[in-house]
Amino acid sequence: MTKGLFDAPPDPTGISGNAELIAKLNELRGWAGTPSLRRLRVLAGPSDALPPATVSDILTGKRLTRPPRLEFVEAFVLACLRASEHDESALSAWTAAWRALGAAAHTPSPPVVVERESRAPWWLRRSVRVALALLCLSVLPGTQTAPVHAKPVAVWKLDDCSGTSASDSAGGTAAQLSGGVALTPAGAEFDGSGRVSTDHRILAPEKGFSVTAWVRLAATGDWATAVSARGGAFDSFLLGYNGDADAWSFAAPHTDDGDVISAALSGTAPRRNRWTHIGGVYSAAARKLILILYVDGAAVGSSELPGGLRGATGAFDIGRAVYRGRHNSGWRGSIRDVRLFDRPIGRSELSALADAKISG
Repeated sequence: MTKGLFDAPPDPTGISGNAELIAKLNELRGWAGTPSLRRLRVLAGPSDALPPATVSDILTGKRLTRPPRLEFVEAFVLACLRASEHDESALSAWTAAWRALGAAAHTPSPPVVVERESRAPWWLRRSVRVALALLCLSVLPGTQTAPVHAKPVAVWKLDDCSGTSASDSAGGTAAQLSGGVALTPAGAEFDGSGRVSTDHRILAPEKGFSVTAWVRLAATGDWATAVSARGGAFDSFLLGYNGDADAWSFAAPHTDDGDVISAALSGTAPRRNRWTHIGGVYSAAARKLILILYVDGAAVGSSELPGGLRGATGAFDIGRAVYRGRHNSGWRGSIRDVRLFDRPIGRSELSALADAKISG
């Protein structure tokens, strides 16, 4: 049944910033009866423009640095209109508002004096959260007494040059090559369909761990996973590139709903065909479940993980992810020197690994 005029959806006309757009999208979802993220995904149709993790990040304001893509806005609006059985012609107002917002962003405006608000700006709050996360990490039990540069549990240099397996110089767990991947002196080269995988679980990441890798991304736009660990139908964690945010990412699906993830994201977009050192640290101590992302030795993002990390029940993968039991997010480019630690490592260790320059 089509709703009457008194039940008209929120009008986006006149929005003047990303924050207002996100607020209107949240208002629209409430107007539609607050359909679940899964329901929105189904209602949006076959385009799959509304992954629950992306919707969650956008609606909670984690991506205020730029407006959502038009494809996302139109799919979200259509899903809400369909949830309330409203005339889909209302979509045109949202498309026009999005285009107007984009045009305004490129129009120079004179400087204005803004009165101080009682709440700090989002970027300052984010910086404080990162600093607090690092402070929590620095005082975790055992981290102050642990030897600096303690050995990792596994190191796959991926420079074996030939063969169908990659040797582990630390723990002796060889990883097997399959699909479109080849070992070279400069590291493993992936074409998006290949992977390097162990045949069993290496450690229990849910107790706290760290993972690092040197990566060179050949293409951006699509999600690409450098390192992951299988945790059933979903991965336990994913380190790599988030195509929706155009950022480096250290993410983990939630234990109660694998379609929803928490992700620590970099504030800047990756540079293609450039060797970059990325690392993820997960801390499960001090009553804080924290994901911290490092890029070239510097902490660039953090995220709390409600419910903790999914247990790793299967293989350790390099070059791909698993979603609902199917392989996806294949890596295009190069990966080398993948290291896995059975504990949260500190900034000095991350910096030392990043300082080991990669040629090529």
